[in-house]
Amino acid sequence: MKVQIISSSIRDGRDTHGIALFLKNWMDKNTDAETNIIDLKERNFPLFHERLSFMKEKHEGAVKFSKEIDEADAVIIVSPEYNGSFPASLKNVIDLLYAEWQKKPIGLAIASSGDMAGAQVTKDLQFLLYKIGAHVAKARFHVAHVGTAFKEDGSTENEEFYNKHAKSLWENLEWFIKANQ
Repeated sequence: MKVQIISSSIRDGRDTHGIALFLKNWMDKNTDAETNIIDLKERNFPLFHERLSFMKEKHEGAVKFSKEIDEADAVIIVSPEYNGSFPASLKNVIDLLYAEWQKKPIGLAIASSGDMAGAQVTKDLQFLLYKIGAHVAKARFHVAHVGTAFKEDGSTENEEFYNKHAKSLWENLEWFIKANQ
């Protein structure tokens, strides 16, 4: 199984990339899935003006992204909460594709600096992904107080707690993958 993990924050000093690293490391140790992180900070996607499939001149990075999502058995989206929603960088790449998202199992890992752990982002992302035909896993990986929960290298002082939540997310996502085959 191939799982792509999208690290969606492109800000300097971002806190959520550590979550993407944690999930990749957890999956590499605990599953047979082949995992990869798509770091939107490292990619230079064009600002959305048209779906990739309708573009006459296709951006090379967008074509690569399309292939990565299309060939994935599942995608985990790691997103911060910015002003009660998800970052424009994530909306940009979701809107760039359409067919690639159809029936794609999606796991959500959402973080915020406050107590609510990105609950508003979850609602917004669920609706958006539903509208484009993706299958969002019921289990979530929520992180409150992200600035102190994870280090830049993906380590955490609360490993037992987050291991439990990673396992729950993976088991639910794996069910979707198998149901989708």
